[in-house]
Amino acid sequence: MNEGVRNDALLVPQQAVMRDQKGDPFVWVVDADSKAQRRSIVTLRTVGNQWLVGGGLSSGEQVVTEGVQRVRQDMEVVAKPAENVSVVMDFSDVDESASAAQTEAKDQAAVSGKPDTNA
Repeated sequence: MNEGVRNDALLVPQQAVMRDQKGDPFVWVVDADSKAQRRSIVTLRTVGNQWLVGGGLSSGEQVVTEGVQRVRQDMEVVAKPAENVSVVMDFSDVDESASAAQTEAKDQAAVSGKPDTNA
């Protein structure tokens, strides 16, 4: 069922969105000088495994998706295509328990520094 169409929609991978002490969402944006800038955003809802952003970002801006816990304001970063983003938009034919277990295993491997053996 389609709920509607939003032609100007911006979708951001969930792993790029952090929360501050108040619970407000923000992302790290890579500026023209390849430095990280903290940007408050408005998240409307999830779409698949991404956030629909209602404000705070513009089309074409790059957000940090890897190592977000280590990023600091004005830190130099190297922008490259994300290797940890796998966009999922349709869950209609996915076994939820298997999908959750696989996601949890990948998250644990990433946190522990162990290579992903499920790829």
